[in-house]
Amino acid sequence: MKNTVLHKKTWLPLIFLAIFSCEKQPAEPSVSEKLQNVLETNLEVFQGKGISAAVDFSNGVIWSGESGISVETKAISHDMDFCIGSVTKTFIAALCLQLADENVLRLEEPISNWLPAYRYIDSSTTIKQLLHNTSGIYNLSDNAELWNTIFEVPDKKWTPDELIESFLLEPYAAPGEGWFYSNTNYILLGEIISRATGTNVSYQLRSRFFEPLRLDHT
Repeated sequence: MKNTVLHKKTWLPLIFLAIFSCEKQPAEPSVSEKLQNVLETNLEVFQGKGISAAVDFSNGVIWSGESGISVETKAISHDMDFCIGSVTKTFIAALCLQLADENVLRLEEPISNWLPAYRYIDSSTTIKQLLHNTSGIYNLSDNAELWNTIFEVPDKKWTPDELIESFLLEPYAAPGEGWFYSNTNYILLGEIISRATGTNVSYQLRSRFFEPLRLDHT
């Protein structure tokens, strides 16, 4: 039997392959590292200041992460309280859907069934259009005069009717003719909820969501 001799061109690549195969491969990032990366990437992309988030997995494991700063140079921590801001809209929408399921109100009914006539608001607007931001109603918080007045009289507690009567301007469009982000829609929904339930919105949110779901810090 003939001896087999490997040609130089054959064994050199094998040596390099062996060397590189012995090198330690980079470890796959852990789930925690991946989540933290998502957090930091989005903070940068959306030019945020600080963020804190948590994920509750089905196996009982809870991941939490934070990135950025709170005030001045104070780093965000997971136990800080945040202003809820427009997340309130999510709760209000869920509350309206519950009331619709209970036949307390109907999503397709006009707001005139619950609210008085307001200048610059089409009474044929439906509850659903308020929820979808397709009512065309002007966004109160776009009115610079609103903020000027609030800063001049910071201690005044404004009722929804006072805000609407004082700072509402002409609508962006007729109901259903476009999508326009408007906080006014959700102010009106809050008024409808109060009239439909005979209680204030805060009571409804506590009794339906915060207490049964144990949202103790919401």
